[in-house]
Amino acid sequence: MALREGLTRMNIQGRVAIITGASSGIGAATARELARQGAKVVLAARRTDHLNMLVEEIVREGGCALAVPTDVRERGNIDHLVQTAAETFGRIDLLINNAGVGGGSSISDRDETMQQLVAVNLLAPTHLVQAALPCMRRQGSGMIINIGSVVGEIGMRLQGANARTGSRGPNYRQSNSASSAYNHCAMALQATDLWSEAVSRGHRPASWQCDNATAREQIWK
Repeated sequence: MALREGLTRMNIQGRVAIITGASSGIGAATARELARQGAKVVLAARRTDHLNMLVEEIVREGGCALAVPTDVRERGNIDHLVQTAAETFGRIDLLINNAGVGGGSSISDRDETMQQLVAVNLLAPTHLVQAALPCMRRQGSGMIINIGSVVGEIGMRLQGANARTGSRGPNYRQSNSASSAYNHCAMALQATDLWSEAVSRGHRPASWQCDNATAREQIWK
C-alpha cells in the first residue's frame, strides 16, 4: 500500500504529524509532502543537523516544522518527543513510525545485533504508539502508520550482495515479522475513531541509495 492510500481518510491541512526517521530518505520525503499539504510536521531522528536543515527547507517553502532530536531506542526520548509535539501544537493527529535499521546476516550473530534490531524495528513503534494514544483518545481521533518491510510478510532468501553485507538477514526478517504481527493487532483501533495502517517497503539491493525524489516516488505513488 502506498502511504497516500493510508491518508485518504484524513484531511491533512492543519493536522499535526510526528514522523520518525525523518532526517533522510522516506521519512524526509514524507515530511516534505505532508508539509506541502498543510500539515504541521514534527521531525524525529538522531541527526540533529539533518533535522535542522530539513526544518529550514520546509519553513522556507511556507510550511510548519519542528525538529525534536530523538533516539527511538530510548523510552525517555520517545516520551519527550510526544510531549513536545502535544505541548507545542495542542494535539497529535498522525504518528508515522518510519525509523528502522537493517543488519544481522545470521542467527549466530551476537546478542547486541539482535537487540538493536528489536529495539528500533519492534519496540520503538510499540512505545511510540503507547505514548501517542492517550492524546489521540482525548481528542477523539488520530491515525498511526507503521512503515516496515515486505520481508515482514514474506520470506526472502539471503543471496548475493545481501549475503555479504548482512543488510537483510534472518534477524532483520524476524524483527520485521514481529512488527508486522503487531501491526495486525493494532488494526483493532479501527473499531474506534483511531486508525492504524501498515506500509511495507519493497526489497532493494544492499547498494541501493535513496535520494529524496526516489523516496517520494517509492512511498507516495
